[in-house]
Amino acid sequence: MLTAFHRVEGQPLKTFQDPGQVRGILDRHEGILWVDLEGSSPEPTAILQDVFRFQPLLVQESLRYSDRPKADFTDACVYAILHAPSFRERGGWVGVDTTDIDVFLGDGFLVTYHPEPIGAITALRDRCRATPEKYLGRGCDFLLYHVEETIVESFFAVIDSLEVRLDTMEKEIFSRPSAQFFKKIVHFKRDLMHLRRILGPEREVFSLLGREESRFIGASARQHLRTAYDHISIVHDVVEIDRDMVVGLRDTYLSFVSNRMSEVMKVLTIITTCLMPPTLLAGIWGMNFEHLPLRDWPYAFWAFLTLCGGMGGGMLYAFRRQKWM
Repeated sequence: MLTAFHRVEGQPLKTFQDPGQVRGILDRHEGILWVDLEGSSPEPTAILQDVFRFQPLLVQESLRYSDRPKADFTDACVYAILHAPSFRERGGWVGVDTTDIDVFLGDGFLVTYHPEPIGAITALRDRCRATPEKYLGRGCDFLLYHVEETIVESFFAVIDSLEVRLDTMEKEIFSRPSAQFFKKIVHFKRDLMHLRRILGPEREVFSLLGREESRFIGASARQHLRTAYDHISIVHDVVEIDRDMVVGLRDTYLSFVSNRMSEVMKVLTIITTCLMPPTLLAGIWGMNFEHLPLRDWPYAFWAFLTLCGGMGGGMLYAFRRQKWM
């Protein structure tokens, strides 16, 4: 699906979905053109190859999924692969996933291509319709800056949601967590590792776009792009902090389980120790010898129970005095 925005100074914003109009705007070199391509149908391929006439290698690379952000500077355009986050259910766990966005910045146009709907791009399209002079009034290089800032906002939204989960897990760990708690920690750590693996290269792409000289990016726009780099660096640092917190949460949980197991073993050991003397006495007096002390005494059974109870009680008293229980 194609969604295009064309703005010429002093004229109202034009929005259209007809690929045929794009080529005419490019030939006239007027105004600012943003073309957003969504979906994996043959239409985006035809538009990138036939309408914009990008290099075949760039088109092929944009059609493949790339799990690593990157940026290339060519004579025809600036090509970048960015990633935007989203939530996706996997095996009963709503985890973090990312979708790649291929960006082509050229002379008077910006093209974004993504095979799946992305909330950040949808939000930017709505903002362009509401206030076109803000987002489409200063050039395509500034529009690229707004794309980056919208992606950063989506990362912040995802991290805020993850930190709410993290706070809930921190409270849960002190209320006898279930066996499923460790699975949550593993899934949570996996999500943060995925974000960290994406944010590292993406931060470098933001830095490259903000410092590399290109005729498609002006000096003022580069300053704004460096601001976007500062913002995504904050996101990267927050993910690192959250990852350390999850590791600490995992260690706390394992320590809690170990302590609980130690308490169980201590109780079982005390019970076993208290039963050892009565078991020994019962074994001795239960032997089939003809002559045993007190065997014919009428109160021998009750004396035996009293002795066993006294020994058990005495051992419990001694354990409590030693503060073993």
